[in-house]
Amino acid sequence: MPHPLALPLPNAHFIWYCAWLAIPSAIYSYSNPASTHLAIVPASVWATSLLYWRDPIRDSWRRTLDMTAVFTGLSYNTYYAVRDASPTHFAVYTALIGTSAVAMA
Repeated sequence: MPHPLALPLPNAHFIWYCAWLAIPSAIYSYSNPASTHLAIVPASVWATSLLYWRDPIRDSWRRTLDMTAVFTGLSYNTYYAVRDASPTHFAVYTALIGTSAVAMA
């Protein structure tokens, strides 16, 4: 029978602590009038990540919720990057997203 945890607990706890890094992004986005609408993305990823990584059972609704929040946030940010960013900023954004996707694969 496979282990029900996505990662061993010490690794999961590290990711749980890293999830707190989303708070400064949410605060900055909320405090900047041009990006207030983007604050919901890091805030929701923070909340769902804390919920999932405290007990990272592989097949759970919390994992589905966390992954849905991350994918929705990525889609939302990409929409605004395509719409509002300069070509240079969009190229940097795309490179960072690509690098992140490769690191997660």
